[in-house]
Parts: sequence; structure tokens; C-alpha cells
Amino acid sequence: MMTGNSKINYRQSKAYLDPQPQRSKLKTTRSSSSQPDVSTGVEARSSTSGEHADLTAASEALKGFDLAMKYGPCTGLTRLARWHRAENLGLQPPLDIKRILEGLPENHALQNNIWHGRV
Repeated sequence: MMTGNSKINYRQSKAYLDPQPQRSKLKTTRSSSSQPDVSTGVEARSSTSGEHADLTAASEALKGFDLAMKYGPCTGLTRLARWHRAENLGLQPPLDIKRILEGLPENHALQNNIWHGRV
């Protein structure tokens, strides 16, 4: 049986854990041109990270819309149909969601809610 102060915290120390991981000693260079990199044979290409970031942000906003129960249930409807239903009921759904959905092609995967094909 323990007696005394049981709220003492002991700091764990593990020798194999380094508080600051060592960085790779290899230097990498990025070229701004589309010339092939001679050392690796890989051609540098322009990234579409801006488009990917926009799509990721839109996906997160749409997921939040799906999970917001104040706009009604989302199963059995496309996101745009749910948005219109919420608007007709006076629930004031976000206009950003409508703009995102109207900017997508009709058969795009983001048109369907997160439960589509699962429930």
C-alpha cells in the first residue's frame, strides 16, 4: 500500500530518444527551370500545390457542411440538393458551400456527401 504524496510525477528518460532529430546531411537543390536533373534523371515540373490546397480546403468545408446537423439530414441527397432544401426552409446555409458546389462538375465525387455509398 502506498503512503504519502501519490501526485509525484517522474520524468521518463529514454536514452534512445533524441530530443532533436538529426537532419540529413545531403544537400538538395531545387531548380526553377524544367531542365532534367542530371544527378537523378528526374525532370523538375511545376507543382499544382495551389490547386490541391484549394481542393483540400473545399473538401474540408464540404465535410463541415455535411456534419452540421442544423441544415437537416444529409443522407440520400447530394450536397447541392441539401443546400437548396436548407435555403427553402430558411436555415441560411453558407453561400461558400453553394459556390464550391456550383463550380464542380455534375458527376464530381465532392457533389456527394460523406456518407454516400456507405449508408
